[in-house]
Amino acid sequence: MVFSKRIHRDIEANTQDEAIEIMKREIGYFHLQESGMVAIDIDNVVTRAGGKAVLVALRIRITGKGTKWLRYLNETNRVPIP
Repeated sequence: MVFSKRIHRDIEANTQDEAIEIMKREIGYFHLQESGMVAIDIDNVVTRAGGKAVLVALRIRITGKGTKWLRYLNETNRVPIP
């Protein structure tokens, strides 16, 4: 079972760190990351000319713990996985 998703967009922020935190909040995987079900890796961060916009690219991937939970949920018919 594999899940990997790459998300990138321009974020208006004063610093790269601020842009990364804004993006993480916007994509909505915070609770899954906090519980260890997914990992969010920083692919790329580039400050645009002018310094007010930052291009942020993040990769979201399922962890071993997340895979175990999905298998359990599927095997107990709690969440059918196609």
